[in-house]
Amino acid sequence: MTIDALSRSSPRRHNANNNSCLSRRGFGSYFRENEAVVEARQRRRMDETEKKPRRRTRTVEPRKKPQQGRSQDMVERILAAARDLMRDEGFKSLSTISIAGRAGLSVGSLYQYYPNKEAIIVELARRWLGAFQAFHDEMRERPPATDWGAFADDFSKFTRTIASIYIDNRNLVPVLEAMRSNKDLRRLDSQHDGTIVEFHADWYCAVNPALDRATALRLGEIVLETGHPCLTQVAAGGRERRELILADLIRMHLALLRPYLDRSFERSAS
Repeated sequence: MTIDALSRSSPRRHNANNNSCLSRRGFGSYFRENEAVVEARQRRRMDETEKKPRRRTRTVEPRKKPQQGRSQDMVERILAAARDLMRDEGFKSLSTISIAGRAGLSVGSLYQYYPNKEAIIVELARRWLGAFQAFHDEMRERPPATDWGAFADDFSKFTRTIASIYIDNRNLVPVLEAMRSNKDLRRLDSQHDGTIVEFHADWYCAVNPALDRATALRLGEIVLETGHPCLTQVAAGGRERRELILADLIRMHLALLRPYLDRSFERSAS
């Protein structure tokens, strides 16, 4: 076979022909055609996306508040059933069907007030958190202690009052655990924790104005994070064990706070 014949049958000759064809048309027209194809594909994707139903944001707010006595009684039955089921079976097993069944209502009646189980938990949580907020507001009205002994006495009474709220609402303790384990409810729990930490920081800064804010916030966070698990044990335990845990908790927190709040202690240490 001659060299001319080989060149005529070679794939390179074919590619060269294609390239020459591309060059005659020009690169500009080639890319414009491809851009048009890409744009057409993008438009089709956008059209398909718009046709798909958009996912609605999940609400965790009650639908309406009861106005009449009969409606209020129905809501209380729903909340009591949810609280009891959470205590017995946990949050994951909870459903609007099981809550309605325990309350002796139809699911349709429940849905008049709550769109899902999370909205019911939010209602229970707000009752729990409201008890703390009322006490914190009361504490803010009191003048701050002017010496360590007075503060230690105030802090002891404060902790015991918080413990009594845990005890009186011990059936609601699982509500907090449910809030921390559910992404839709975690925001409310975080807001509550932030409010408590701010309250403690304000209190500590009032007792010792020289205390910097960052340190006061850190102390408040430690008191909160170590106090909650101990207070849940206080709520669950018998009277004797309850008193022992509570006394140890107060002792531990005062030992933490004294170097920062007892100015006479600070002077003697220096």
